[in-house]
Amino acid sequence: MTSSHDTAERPKDGNHASTASPMPKKETLEAISEEERIARDPNVKGYRDMKELINALNS
Repeated sequence: MTSSHDTAERPKDGNHASTASPMPKKETLEAISEEERIARDPNVKGYRDMKELINALNS
């Protein structure tokens, strides 16, 4: 016995999206650039774990 899920055609790679965008959106590229800048900036405070972050937020 098969269900409708078993008979539906699916791409072999498992991707269920009907279309794929070859290039990320402008906002995505801007966010990536911002993340890279922040990651390299020694003046930006970072946290090694959630406990340290929560303590900083509560102080």
